[in-house]
Amino acid sequence: MVNEILARIVGDDTTTWLERMMIGWTYNASIASRLCRPAEVFCDFDVAQWMDAFDPEPCPCRSRRYADMRSPASLNLLHSEGHTHVIMIDSSITDNPLLQGIMNLGLNQIPYMGLDVDVAENEVGDFLDRLMARVLELRELTASSQSFLRRVILRKARAKMSKYKEQHRHVSAEPFEHPAVKRELKFLVGHFLICPTDTAPNTPAFVCKNFIRKLAFQRLSGLEFASIAAPPNAVVARIQGELSAFLALPMAPLALPYLMTVFKAHKGAFRWITNTVDTVISPAADLYACLLRFLLPLVQTFCQERSLEMQEQYGVKPNLWWSIASVGEFCANLPERIF
Repeated sequence: MVNEILARIVGDDTTTWLERMMIGWTYNASIASRLCRPAEVFCDFDVAQWMDAFDPEPCPCRSRRYADMRSPASLNLLHSEGHTHVIMIDSSITDNPLLQGIMNLGLNQIPYMGLDVDVAENEVGDFLDRLMARVLELRELTASSQSFLRRVILRKARAKMSKYKEQHRHVSAEPFEHPAVKRELKFLVGHFLICPTDTAPNTPAFVCKNFIRKLAFQRLSGLEFASIAAPPNAVVARIQGELSAFLALPMAPLALPYLMTVFKAHKGAFRWITNTVDTVISPAADLYACLLRFLLPLVQTFCQERSLEMQEQYGVKPNLWWSIASVGEFCANLPERIF
């Protein structure tokens, strides 16, 4: 659309003006951002106050409402508890049909939003301002020419968006702002941890918040971990010192990772992880992920060579590393840049 209007108003010489510009977009946050709040469960709470108030007998998940949802796996994981707690992957944990419909879409689903033409037009205007500031040929136009182009493009864009909205009137926004949904969602995240399910990360798992906190303390009290008395600031400073060897790493937020978990439904257990987003280790984590992507083709080549050797010797061609065979094809077909 922009190229079409430039050619019509300025001339055919504009066909190459935007060749070096890659125009992309960003997506809104997925449903997981509304449902999964591990920081509230494992990080942003008063530990001493919670431990003093914790009593498994009146735990909210022991109410009659959740009688059929309590899992015997909770007893296997916390032998000292003596009570079962809610662990389930069924959206029937809520009786609100609107919220059930949202959760059944899956954690990775990006919620539908109502198309507000005025808001979208403002975003297009901001985009045009950045475009005219970055493209030399557009920057060299007179102020009156830039203003005229801007008005024409915005008018055309508004007409297209209005037509689209008229043609898709049946598409409604996800009812997150519905009062009943907001109340039920507040109740759910207040009493349960909602986390992804292992091997099926689109499926939400619902776990009693009191139970999972106690299970986390049990895990951290094991022999694999050692308690240190250093304050968080000192720990952050030590990590920064160790990462200083990577001179090219950008500055990172002065925040420590917090605990997260994934429910392994097939084993009735949990896999413990930590977040790497917006923490002191984020740049290093990005670097390691990049290195692994570079190593992947080398490992695949090595496995392929060994498979051919075994085929020559024994007449059998095994797939020595089946787990990455399809990943390579996926990576090979990714676009150069993803926005």
